[in-house]
Amino acid sequence: MILIDCLTLWLNNLFMKYESDDETVYQKINNLMEALADVRGKVIVVSNEVGMGIVPENKLARQYRDAAGYMNKWKGLL
Repeated sequence: MILIDCLTLWLNNLFMKYESDDETVYQKINNLMEALADVRGKVIVVSNEVGMGIVPENKLARQYRDAAGYMNKWKGLL
């Protein structure tokens, strides 16, 4: 069994590294999710819910919220 805690912190680090380069951030998300889908055995992934509140005024915060939502509903994790 593999436990990954916390994807939202990992995502935060991606945004700090790549700033507003959404294409690279989403590619990194897809790369990780595809790798996790290939793992034999159980993988438990922990992530925070960031999309249940108000829409952030800050552009980077909106990008982060949207990317976290995409990451949390990735089809390979279901």
